[in-house]
Amino acid sequence: MRDEPGKSFLDKLKTKFFLILIALVFAFPILPNAIQSISIIALLCLSVTIFLKNKKFNLDRKQVVFYTLITSWAFFLCLTIFYSKDTIYGIATAQRYINIIAIPLVLIFFVPKNFIKKAHIFYLSFIISNLLFVFIIYYKAIIVIETTCFPEIYYDNFFSKLNFILKKPNHIIFSCFENESKHSFFIHRVYNSMNFLFSILLLIELIFMNKFKKNIGFYLLSIISFIVFGYLIFYQFSVVNVVLALVLIPTFIITITPINKVKKSIFVSVIFVVVCFVVINLNKTSNNVASKYLIPAVNMVKKVFTGNNYGSIDERYEINIASKSLIEDAFLFGYGIGDVQSKLNEYYFLNKNNSEAYAIAYKNELNTHNNYAFLMLSGGIVVIILFLINVIFSFSKGINSKEWIYVYFLIIILANLASENILSRIHGNLFYAIFNGFFIAKMLNTKNYE
Repeated sequence: MRDEPGKSFLDKLKTKFFLILIALVFAFPILPNAIQSISIIALLCLSVTIFLKNKKFNLDRKQVVFYTLITSWAFFLCLTIFYSKDTIYGIATAQRYINIIAIPLVLIFFVPKNFIKKAHIFYLSFIISNLLFVFIIYYKAIIVIETTCFPEIYYDNFFSKLNFILKKPNHIIFSCFENESKHSFFIHRVYNSMNFLFSILLLIELIFMNKFKKNIGFYLLSIISFIVFGYLIFYQFSVVNVVLALVLIPTFIITITPINKVKKSIFVSVIFVVVCFVVINLNKTSNNVASKYLIPAVNMVKKVFTGNNYGSIDERYEINIASKSLIEDAFLFGYGIGDVQSKLNEYYFLNKNNSEAYAIAYKNELNTHNNYAFLMLSGGIVVIILFLINVIFSFSKGINSKEWIYVYFLIIILANLASENILSRIHGNLFYAIFNGFFIAKMLNTKNYE
């Protein structure tokens, strides 16, 4: 960021620190929870301080409308604490949803507009943090498993060890890693795959933004990231994100490609296709993770439409049946955010002798694994309608503003909400809150002030 003329050294230092602080917030995938919280609170405090000092803040009606429409569902969801029986658990859960209220508030109202224009810096921060996350967890995994679960690789060189663990199913390696060591990283194939997929889309966006034109380092980073993230999306095999990757990456390239950049589009597309073929081939020969997750998911879809059993079925089918049954008894306002899990546990207990899936769900206290069901169970039809208003509004503004990266971000989020409680976990919650708030602020900034 260039220094602005007329600014004192202290002001320039504050400006650079503020920029670094925002970039740190976007680097949440690699940060411990405590650092995530500190960086967000620091951003809030510094933003408000700058606002009070400059006294140039004019309350824009569109800012208020946009903010209200994208957060009203989260406000009401948090208010359901007041009719939850388990208030303490409700407060603990609602604290995560407060991010969806607080972070967009900061980005839309308090972060100066000139910082919102630095999107490329924040995109890079997110991408690099995910790349570092991959390198660090695999390095640490090697260190742990060579002295615990797989001592036979102890005397091999590093690349032989890496080759060994990449030939093992991902869940086996990281089950060992997490059982045998203490660490602050959040390792989950759905959330990680979601981050990797969006990192690829952000890289494509950056390539077409031409912010790093003729920058060899950036293109080297891009190639490494395409290969690493592309491989891991298939290697971890989150079914939803594998399908999304195959559909969204080529369509995103087509969507944002100007006519005069067809060659670049073809180049990126070819890299993607080649990586896909390589990864699929590797999975066929050395990794059975695809069949472990894909077959039950396909059988679940078949059962939904036909009602018949087709072998092993993803336990989400039974969990969704439980959610559906509970929703029918509290359709209008739900049970309150604090009582959803206890209601599920009661249902699992009553039905555990009728289904192995419910016995497992009861033992592990499984959540809804469907964020739409969680919203319905928490706040009923009221919350889900407010959430859908948010979705329709966000899509319409993204399409009208031709902010395609935002549209594709929403697709990734909405698809994953159907199979995981994305917004109830801090990493999924931050992913949504930070990028959703930023894209809304960016559209407001572009439309109203440029």
